Amino acid sequence: MNGQSQRFLSLDVFRGMTICFMIIVNTPGSGAVPFSPLEHAQWHGFTPTDLVFPSFLFAVGNAMSFSLRRYREISDAVFLKKILKRTILIFLLGYLMYWFPFFRVSDTGHIIGAPIENTRIMGVLQRIALSYLFASLLIHYLKPRKVMLASILLLVGYWIVLQDRGKGYETISKLMLTGALFIFVALWWNMVFPINKKLWSSPFVLLTTGIDLMLISALVYLLEIENTASLKWTRFFLVFGKNPLFIYILSEVLVTILYMVQVAGGVSIFSWINSTIFQVIAPGAWGSFLFALIYMLVCWSVGWWLDRRKIYIKV
Repeated sequence: MNGQSQRFLSLDVFRGMTICFMIIVNTPGSGAVPFSPLEHAQWHGFTPTDLVFPSFLFAVGNAMSFSLRRYREISDAVFLKKILKRTILIFLLGYLMYWFPFFRVSDTGHIIGAPIENTRIMGVLQRIALSYLFASLLIHYLKPRKVMLASILLLVGYWIVLQDRGKGYETISKLMLTGALFIFVALWWNMVFPINKKLWSSPFVLLTTGIDLMLISALVYLLEIENTASLKWTRFFLVFGKNPLFIYILSEVLVTILYMVQVAGGVSIFSWINSTIFQVIAPGAWGSFLFALIYMLVCWSVGWWLDRRKIYIKV
């Protein structure tokens, strides 16, 4: 835990928006089918929910260019040690999160260890860890311009450009034009090679990257150039953006506990809350959405408490 290092306000807001939406789509209330925009596309196609994980990766890649600059003056051995240590830690956090609570109740009522083979090996954090490792090695050992040509800078390159050239109108216009070009190419390519989140098809990568470029450009314009940081809505998302990893893990662990603890009749607290409160107040998809919204605010309140005490948890 330490104080928050100096970084772009727009990046914290972008990351906060991503975590906020991720919690909402990951924890819909039970008892009804959620609204279709809050679900992944079944196969080909695209919904707003499909943007969440790519945006999470996008934010991680952008933030990397800040931290990796500190490593340019250290030896390769020290650099590799730091990168590998962080990669392994993030991977293990994801692995343990899906394994939690490490035990289960058998059919006979006995508590037994949860089988380790049932853990999700390549979950969200695990894939982020591997992407972080790969992108770190690229940036450290190749010049930024070569990385641009090799990987289209889908994770980190645009932020290097932003830092090198400053937060001016020229930079914003180039980022927005690049985003618009990516979206156009993705939609055109979709006619012969469908947009598919499960396969992470090339048009899907271009589309999500283009949308994220447009979003981050708008935030940079509002918060860094026009200096409208006093807007109240930014403060809400900053709570998520300053402790993103901790709040995400909290949201996953807490909902697991709600599913695990049962009330009378063997019904989980999660199902009981939804059936007796949210599906009564707002039956159907609205009740499911209302629960997700309240749950997100519960997680936000923990982040707010940490932010008030200047506690920022990093790995």
